[in-house]
Amino acid sequence: MLGVVEATDGTRALPLTAAKHRALLAACLLDPGTVVSIDRLIDGLWGEHPPTTAAALVHSYVCALRRVLGAKRLVTRSPGYLMVVDTAQVDVHCFTTLVERGRAAVGHGDLSEAASVFREAERLWRGPAFGGVGESFLLAEADRLNELRLSVQEERIAIELQTGRGDDLIPELAGLVAAHPLNERLRGHLMTALSDAGRQADALEVYQEGRRVLAEELGIDPGGDLQRLHAEILAGEPAAPVRLTTVPAELPPVPGDFVGRARELATLRSALLDGIESVRLCVVSGMPGCGKTTLAVAAGQSVRNSFPDGQLFVDLRGSDAQRPPDPSRTLRRLLRALGVSDAAVPESLEARAALFRSVLTGRRLLLVLDDAAGEWQVRSLLPGTAGSTVLITSRYALAGLEGTIRFAPGPLPLQSGTELLAETAGRDRVTADPAAAARIVELCGGLPLALRVIGARLGMHPSWPLPAMVRRLSCEERRLDELTAGDLAVRSSLETGYRRLNRAERRAFRALGGLAGPFCPSSLAARLGVAEDVAEELAERLAEAHLVEATVDGRGRPGYHCHDLLRIYARERADLEGDPVEHAMNRFALPPPGHAAGILQTRPL
Repeated sequence: MLGVVEATDGTRALPLTAAKHRALLAACLLDPGTVVSIDRLIDGLWGEHPPTTAAALVHSYVCALRRVLGAKRLVTRSPGYLMVVDTAQVDVHCFTTLVERGRAAVGHGDLSEAASVFREAERLWRGPAFGGVGESFLLAEADRLNELRLSVQEERIAIELQTGRGDDLIPELAGLVAAHPLNERLRGHLMTALSDAGRQADALEVYQEGRRVLAEELGIDPGGDLQRLHAEILAGEPAAPVRLTTVPAELPPVPGDFVGRARELATLRSALLDGIESVRLCVVSGMPGCGKTTLAVAAGQSVRNSFPDGQLFVDLRGSDAQRPPDPSRTLRRLLRALGVSDAAVPESLEARAALFRSVLTGRRLLLVLDDAAGEWQVRSLLPGTAGSTVLITSRYALAGLEGTIRFAPGPLPLQSGTELLAETAGRDRVTADPAAAARIVELCGGLPLALRVIGARLGMHPSWPLPAMVRRLSCEERRLDELTAGDLAVRSSLETGYRRLNRAERRAFRALGGLAGPFCPSSLAARLGVAEDVAEELAERLAEAHLVEATVDGRGRPGYHCHDLLRIYARERADLEGDPVEHAMNRFALPPPGHAAGILQTRPL
């Protein structure tokens, strides 16, 4: 697929002539061993306007591929098709494996091995990725792979410049600069190679040409690194080898069922791009399972071309039951990703943070910090100068971080929730019974994680009718049991948030099990037997952890709302660990404020 899409039997190319056949083959080979749904294939091959016979056409394309590849290669698996192939037989996966090996060698300081592995990876290419597939959803993946190919070439050339192979690289670099005239790193490599070969006048001419192109195309001057290199050559100083820096592209892929966040995505994307001219921090926070990471990854992928020096992604594991990794460990991992050898990484946290800021200076890099436990985990990871942007996800608002733009995605509305269910459970089933689908979205509270779980379960059981799932979910006592599929479990996600509360906050959370609908601090105070200002403080702490949502009633008075799944979990926790009075109160409707207060007022917090 690294060129015109084709299949061979080891000695000859197999007959694949139609663009749709090539596109279907490539779509199934992107993730071997994973079922690709018919709906996904239809969307990919025809976009928003498929023909009425799209499903039949997909089946005919599959039959055509089976005649060429053999029936055992492409098998039917609900809700679509599965390609049976070893990843070692697919050039895309061989390429990415070699890139990982090469970058690991760089991290260990073995530059000769890294250059050799990178060259082996480059030899797999026969042209632009996914050639001959026509206008399909694969073009976005092709762009990503083409960019990765270029970054590997840059990294390999930087290594070979360091080892004194500048003369040999000049023809290759001249061709790359002509193909990518706005790429300052490649231009700097060419200037260095020419200067090392004693061709200072040619090197200066390459700089002037780059300055002209940047001014005409973008209205900007060359960056600081290129200007410094130009000054060194003008002064007659030997051009120092370009510092080895990898160009990381660590963002995970966006899930294929990502839907319903167009407004949030556009706003977050705008904030990330605005941050290029200043130090920008963006925090995405929300309740467990609301899709914070997916939104952040989608936003990061949409702006990656605006951060040519790379995109870093770190899972800070703030939701782990054990203590998350400390900033010192995270900094070592980030510095290695940027090409700093282990031997050059300082021991102290302060020195590592200072080196990290130095490496980022003058660069435009996107850093995504996922699932932060608190401000302490991210303060040392922030850049010191403009150009780089940090995007953080957390279950907490991280109010202690100054100068931060905050986003709080809530549950999906009905239409978007139904679309997510259709993506995961099958569009035909949802279309056939829209009322039942809407009820499932309602019972899941629009929570993306819950809808993905139900969609996965329905996808595994194509014979289950949607009304049967509605009946299962309608029983609150077993709803969280139903919201489990494989390693996806809503209860586990909610539990991680609960475990991070202190004793008083846990007791306040358990009391939510008996508060249906919006509630005010006085209602919570009555259930806990504490003063209203104490209850309000506890409610605010729960709101900061996104276990309740702060609201305002029709009279402008502050109040709170607990998501249905959180309320069910709160009642469950009260049953498991609450005292008898707490358990009994969660089983009955909330009494009038004055009635219960007299009973519970003497109970300690």
